[in-house]
Amino acid sequence: MKLIETLHKCNCKLAESENWSGQYKRDKKSFKMLIEAESMLEIQMNKYLRDLSKRVEEMIDWNKFRDESIKAVDFIIDIGFDPFEDEEITIKSFVQNGLIQSTVAGAMAQEKITKIDMGINSSTDWIMKSVKQNGSKLVKGLNKTTKDKINRSIETSINLGETNEDAIKRLRKVINDPKRAELISKTESVRAYNDGGYKFAKETGAKKQQWHTSDPCPICQPLDGVVVGIDQLFPGGYDSPPIHPRCKCGKSYIY
Repeated sequence: MKLIETLHKCNCKLAESENWSGQYKRDKKSFKMLIEAESMLEIQMNKYLRDLSKRVEEMIDWNKFRDESIKAVDFIIDIGFDPFEDEEITIKSFVQNGLIQSTVAGAMAQEKITKIDMGINSSTDWIMKSVKQNGSKLVKGLNKTTKDKINRSIETSINLGETNEDAIKRLRKVINDPKRAELISKTESVRAYNDGGYKFAKETGAKKQQWHTSDPCPICQPLDGVVVGIDQLFPGGYDSPPIHPRCKCGKSYIY
């Protein structure tokens, strides 16, 4: 427990020092909530990926692995249903709290900035709907990426002539990826935060929205300062940050 607490504190300090759009720091309390949620997500995603790496071999059709004529197929075992359907429930149990806190933080930030008191909390109806929608998208994306990683890992093992034991070692290492957990947490916490802020703005009658960059990359730079209607997309077809992994852009709202 102490190790996790220490890790959480380190994660938060590192996140706080990153180059965020100034919009995030307009309310210190909600910003603190966001970086804590980001850390929570990273810790939980690492737990999930470690757990998955210990049982991923059970999802593989090893008869296909032993067939030397196979070079590029879906190696996920066919047992009449997709074993990753069960993973959707498992992943949600790991990420839900982090997504809820990030979404609430985004809504609370706008509540403080606009001074419109809506009594935002984790049980607010549109907060829960937002979490459910974002959670479902996240889970489906995670499962798709994991399947691709599994198939590429097995293909590599076949091409290298590895034994089942070596293939399993490679696969476990591919799945238990701390960098992937970090990328997911930093990206999805920002997505949930901005969705919470946007839903609050819609609920309270905002007319327009403005994009604010942090350390603009070539993708984000053209969007800095752009104003569009509350229901319109930004140039390039973007609705909200993040538009790439680890994006720290933010939005403000005009009433």
